[in-house]
Amino acid sequence: MNEITFEDVLLDETISFIDNTYGIEPLKGEESKVVESLFFPGCSFLNSSIELIEEVFQTLRSNQQVDGISLMCCEKPLDYKRDTQELKEAFSQRFREGLIDHGVKRIIAACPNCFYELRKIVSQDVATSDIKIVELPRALRDCGYRVPASTVEAISPFAIHDACPDRRAGHYAESVRSLFPADLITELEHNRSRSLCCGSIPRAAGNQELAVKDANQIYSEARQAKAQAIVTSCMSCSRLLAKAKVTEENAAPADSPSDVEGAVPGDWQNAVPIFHYLELLFGKRINWKATPEHLVLRFRYEGLFDQG
Repeated sequence: MNEITFEDVLLDETISFIDNTYGIEPLKGEESKVVESLFFPGCSFLNSSIELIEEVFQTLRSNQQVDGISLMCCEKPLDYKRDTQELKEAFSQRFREGLIDHGVKRIIAACPNCFYELRKIVSQDVATSDIKIVELPRALRDCGYRVPASTVEAISPFAIHDACPDRRAGHYAESVRSLFPADLITELEHNRSRSLCCGSIPRAAGNQELAVKDANQIYSEARQAKAQAIVTSCMSCSRLLAKAKVTEENAAPADSPSDVEGAVPGDWQNAVPIFHYLELLFGKRINWKATPEHLVLRFRYEGLFDQG
C-alpha cells in the first residue's frame, strides 16, 4: 500500500498509513480549521480498508459533499463495557466541543452504528442539535452513484442484510437498496425492521456460541431465498459473517465453482459470498478473512481514555 495521509479535523492531527504501520503528527497552525461538512468513516471501516476510505473521501470531496474527515471512534463500543457511563459522557462533551470549534454543520457517516450514535451525541446540546447526520449511501446516491447491473449480474439474485441499529428507522436499508437494480435483489426472511444480528452483539458479550448461531441463521435464510451473495450496509457485519464458522449445510461443496473474484475453490464462502455495498460500488474487493478480529486501529482523544 502506498502512503495514505489524512488530516484529522477533530483530533487536529495528520495520520499517515503505509503497509501495516501508521504515524501521527500534530496539524500545523494554531487556529481551528473550519469544516462545515465532515466525513466520518468509523472504526470498522478503518480496520477493513484504508484504501477504500481514501477513495470514498476523495469521491465525496470532488462532489463538494465534504471538506474534511475524522478517523475518530464514535465510542459506541463503550456501551458494551461496564462502568463507562462517565467516560462516555466526557467523550460526548468533548466531541461536541470539537464540532463547535470547527464549525461543523453536517457529518456523513459510513457506519450505521456511528450514524445513530452521532445523532444521539449532537442532540444532547442545543449548540449542536442542528448538525445534520447523513448516511453515506444516501449521500452517494444523491450524487448520482449507482451500482450497474453488469457489476452484480454474476452474484444475482443477492440478498441485503440490514444492520441491527437501523431496524427502527431504516435509513440504511432504504438508501443501500436504492443503489442497486431492484429486480436483482431477493429478500431474506428477516429483513429491514426484522433483521437478525450478524453475531456481533453476542460476540461483544462473550457468547461465541450464540454469535455463530446468529450468523448461520442469516446464511440459512440466504440459501432459502436462493441468494447468490449477501450484501451488507455495515463493515462489522461483513467481517463477522465472512469469518463465521458455518455449519455443514451452509458450506460450499469442495468442488463448487465460483464467479466471485478472489474466491478459492473449496472455500465455504463460495456458497454465499459476503460483500459490503461499497466494494461493489467502487469495484474494490476486501479480503475479509484478513481483517483484524478486533478494532486494532482506533483513534481517540489523547488523555481521556488513559484510565478507561
